[in-house]
Amino acid sequence: MCAHSVRGDDSCSVLSKDDMENGGPVSRTTPRPPNLAEQVVVKRRADLPGIEHWRITASSRLWREYHERYAFCVPHSLYGHHTWKYQRRTHVMTETTTTMLIAPGETHVATHVPLVSCQIIKIEPVVVERELSDEGRGLLRQFSGGQVERPDIAKYFSSLCQAVESPERDAFERRALLRVFLFAAFSSDGNQQHEIARVHSERAIMRVCEILRYRYDESLTLEYLEKETGISKYHLERSFHSRMGLPIHRYLKLVRLAKAQELLRRGLPAIAVAQKTGFYDSAHMSRAFAGEFGVAPGAYARASKS
Repeated sequence: MCAHSVRGDDSCSVLSKDDMENGGPVSRTTPRPPNLAEQVVVKRRADLPGIEHWRITASSRLWREYHERYAFCVPHSLYGHHTWKYQRRTHVMTETTTTMLIAPGETHVATHVPLVSCQIIKIEPVVVERELSDEGRGLLRQFSGGQVERPDIAKYFSSLCQAVESPERDAFERRALLRVFLFAAFSSDGNQQHEIARVHSERAIMRVCEILRYRYDESLTLEYLEKETGISKYHLERSFHSRMGLPIHRYLKLVRLAKAQELLRRGLPAIAVAQKTGFYDSAHMSRAFAGEFGVAPGAYARASKS
């Protein structure tokens, strides 16, 4: 594996040809356009230890893999039928809506592969156990993997992958998106008796809002909010979203941006504003600001003075 970029403890690597060959042979029956090479990029984030994100592009490889970790895969480009075997069952994948769910100790074998591009998330068992915590123990015990056709799970998966790939997302948001995906994936049988009950605690939600409004410049975690409210982070997330209409990480972002507007109107430079509002740096704040309001911080500040 050859690393081509590293930032802090984050890393991004490209699998060598030999590494890919260890995963399985290339299909001899799948045509490949000229100058279109197979590529596998593996990304790791320091704030998500125990997790790898794989982006596979233009592969016609018959992957055969034994899994020591949980693995999840969604194809975003298929040129034909993709079939694979798992626990003596044959599955046919569908573009953008199919999610492969693989448990540790299992193997999966691709039996027919068109030219495919997909994303994979591999997660150490200890991470899954930690994120599901007490509320998800039953889901964890019942999980055997397979394939599901649930657009909501594929959507959560895509959001998680985007957060892992983007340097603009912070640890708070990545962890939140990870939990949302895991609970959806491990509840994939749709059986309501296995769904996690919602907790509607007005006092806890108002406490979270208070913390986010007054401590927006800190590196807050869901574990801290759990301790402050006495409600599990998963129940807290779901209750907050149900009550407020948006997830906690989104609420925090809006609080920070509102404070950034106030400071810009007072004449503070963008670098100082970013430092005072909890953003990674001024470029991070500028992208978030422009994405939300459609105008750059500098232009907003100038318009406020006129």
